Amino acid sequence: MPVRDVRPSLPALRSQPAKYAAGLACALFCALLYVVSNRWHGPPAQLPLTAIDAWVPFLPFTGWWYASSYLLLGWAFVVIDGLDRATRLLYALAAVQLAAAIVFVAYPVVYPRELAVLPPDTWPVHAALVSFWHTIDTPANCLPSLHVTTGLLSLAAFLHGRPRRHLPVAVLIAVLSIASTMTFKQHYLADLVAGAVLSWIAYRVFFVWIRVGAAGAAGTTGGTGVTPGTGPTPADAFTGGSATLRR
Repeated sequence: MPVRDVRPSLPALRSQPAKYAAGLACALFCALLYVVSNRWHGPPAQLPLTAIDAWVPFLPFTGWWYASSYLLLGWAFVVIDGLDRATRLLYALAAVQLAAAIVFVAYPVVYPRELAVLPPDTWPVHAALVSFWHTIDTPANCLPSLHVTTGLLSLAAFLHGRPRRHLPVAVLIAVLSIASTMTFKQHYLADLVAGAVLSWIAYRVFFVWIRVGAAGAAGTTGGTGVTPGTGPTPADAFTGGSATLRR
């Protein structure tokens, strides 16, 4: 007798135009949550600097690495394999943004930017880069780090993508982007840990546990979210099961 699957099911994307429309809607939703929580929140607090926080130098040029997080996410969204997995990525991104926004408002953590003093030999373009980021982004919205969640969930998309020849470059960009959160003096080490934990929860919930409705488009099976003939993906090392069980 078959065992009834009682896991919750969420609607899935059904076409490529719907994928990109939903991607745009998700980006606007996340941006709105970030801007609102970045400027309207409770009394902010600073965390004590750990030895690693104090040891990491301020490197203004890594502002370019910091910006690469958004390029990585867009790239991942384009190459992710199947509408089923694109749906899962959007749900995961929206969920982590909502969870983070609640923390940003209820327990706002700010980074002491006065400690990030520009070195005398800083190139003008890099000084302008620092000024740009400090203008559009207040010192709040530190914990958890959304750069970490963006980088790790983007890598989850690449793990599920085909072909995977892009994965090494994606890993490099993610590592540089995450590292820049400290070298660009935007985050504490604790923020990175919190972002990694939030990413893991979102991955387990939306890429592994929750079922997503049939995409019903070419390139997917409609019932399993797995392209025919491909077999398990590398992500099975983290999920402990076959890709066909991710529904």
